[in-house]
Amino acid sequence: MIRFANRLGTIRRSGHLVALLAFALTATAAHGAPKAKIEPLTVDIGEVDEGPAFERTVTLTNVGDGVLVLENISTSCGCTAAAVDGTVELKAGESKEIRVTFNSKGQDGDTKKKVTVTTNDPETRHTEVLVTANVHRPVRWEPRTVHLANVGYNDEYEQKVALQVDAKLNVDVKEAFVTEGYGQEAKPSNRFTVEVGEKRSTGERDEYDLKLKLVPGQAPGMIKESLNIVTNLPAQQETLRVPVNGETIGRIRVSPKFAALRIAEPGEEVVRDVVVAASDGTLKVIKAEVPNSPVEVEVIPESGQQTLLRLKYVGEEPGANGVRQLRIETDDPTQSVIEVSVRYGTRAVPASVPAGQG
Repeated sequence: MIRFANRLGTIRRSGHLVALLAFALTATAAHGAPKAKIEPLTVDIGEVDEGPAFERTVTLTNVGDGVLVLENISTSCGCTAAAVDGTVELKAGESKEIRVTFNSKGQDGDTKKKVTVTTNDPETRHTEVLVTANVHRPVRWEPRTVHLANVGYNDEYEQKVALQVDAKLNVDVKEAFVTEGYGQEAKPSNRFTVEVGEKRSTGERDEYDLKLKLVPGQAPGMIKESLNIVTNLPAQQETLRVPVNGETIGRIRVSPKFAALRIAEPGEEVVRDVVVAASDGTLKVIKAEVPNSPVEVEVIPESGQQTLLRLKYVGEEPGANGVRQLRIETDDPTQSVIEVSVRYGTRAVPASVPAGQG
């Protein structure tokens, strides 16, 4: 009898356990988790000509039991966008279309971009959709940008720019020249010359080689210029522009090229050192200042080839700040004036005061 009673008690307890388990499963089913499913995961735009924007759709479906919330959609490039209309909450079994737009303007060749969809799916919060396209540019050039790095102002520097155009466009290059700056502020540059090679055909493409040459002896400095290629294309497209940027370096180097002083508390003095050094020979800094600013400059000669400039700033009223130019005058005839940007500022909100003070 004892064994039977014990067994009966076990059965009764087991019955309660089974009932509780069944209730828990029922509650889970009623208040289950959402699950996101996106189709397709790859959007292939195909072969397209550069210029237009193309729109496709992918479908987001809630294949779970709980409410699926679309929290965010992000893209890996500004040329790709994604959007949805209406509600962003999906009940079990509901679907929503996501519009994916790919802008082919400025793209070239095989292109792969990503769209990341973020939901409250507890297993997979982030789902990536791959957008692919093979973009054909009727007019293209390599390199897309000319960048000068570690080029001496007296160096014999030359860069080839290869222009390729569809043969059916029958494009002719009329002239090529370099301007300083961009847009309406552009003016002729005397820093570079351009040679235009003969037109040659490779079947589907016509090609030109343009040689961009640095004119030796120009003053060292930053370069922000543009190679302009004038063609017989329609008025809106006749001038092709290739950015030319970088820097030609001289005998004197300044480090850093942008001096950012630490944010100061009101009344606090902060210091930043700038080194002016010559790669050969001697150097003399005649004068150094940051005009129209509260930044003071102390000139500390260290050797015949190097000078230390100590920038000092005392914090002003909270929130005060500015960016000015450190003007350095030297005895070098080709780098008599060198300018470096300087940033200074005072904390907008003072640091917290310990309890019992202030």
